[in-house]
Amino acid sequence: MVPGRFRAKVRTWRERHHPVSIDVRHAKSALDRRVEYSPDRDGMAWLSAYLPADQASGIWARATAAARALQGATEARTPTQLRADNVAAWLLGGDNADGIPSPTAQVLVTVPVFALMGLTDEPAMLDGYGPIPPSMARALVADGAGSFHRVLTDPRDGAPLEIGRDSYRVPKALRQWLRLRDGKCPFPGCSNPSLDNEADHVLAWANGGTTGISNLGQPCPKHHRLKHSTLWEPTAATKDEPPGWISPTGRHYQSEQPDREPPHWPDIINASDSRQDDTLVPT
Repeated sequence: MVPGRFRAKVRTWRERHHPVSIDVRHAKSALDRRVEYSPDRDGMAWLSAYLPADQASGIWARATAAARALQGATEARTPTQLRADNVAAWLLGGDNADGIPSPTAQVLVTVPVFALMGLTDEPAMLDGYGPIPPSMARALVADGAGSFHRVLTDPRDGAPLEIGRDSYRVPKALRQWLRLRDGKCPFPGCSNPSLDNEADHVLAWANGGTTGISNLGQPCPKHHRLKHSTLWEPTAATKDEPPGWISPTGRHYQSEQPDREPPHWPDIINASDSRQDDTLVPT
């Protein structure tokens, strides 16, 4: 038998001869149902769902039938591509693969100015994912989707514009700036994305702390509780770096802010600067 057929026969035999009934095992496994998201390279990502077999089979059958219905002499996409486009459209609230709407979840897209203008091909940054093609970022911005917040970076050093106010309650704009600065939970080794995290005063407001960018962090719920219930202490933040941490033993962990690179200047500007420099050279 080929390996695939052998695996199917073994699975069937196991289900029939397992000492625990399949109903009991299914009820236990169903508690682990989930959707998983894993960023990949080249502006792509994996989205998988662990579901009861009848639901997963039904979704697969519907996606396959919809893909076959769209096939024709003028359709260049393969059935596999059509199936993926249909699922994406359904999950995002569309009808079929011919029109995939923009997501409704709040997403930050950091776009270098010159890449947005089409002068360079630098990647943009999609919050919670990482680098995406500039064409994808331009499409998101052009769609005008209210769920996407465009953030232009300074052409000189790649830093986003700071957002901040002095108030007890952290305003929405300041929370967005924290997401840009930190990218994820600042606790050592934690990779929880910024969308799930909580704005928190490093020095408590009751103890004289202010609501400014240098006194705010955005730990995930788990490490937010850790700060208040253990001897772990956050250190001061800056405009460009989230707070570091000091362990109960006194060891200091530096912040792990996103790696930013200065954007590339387009050739037309470099050439212009060169011509200007030439005019200053004595003849």
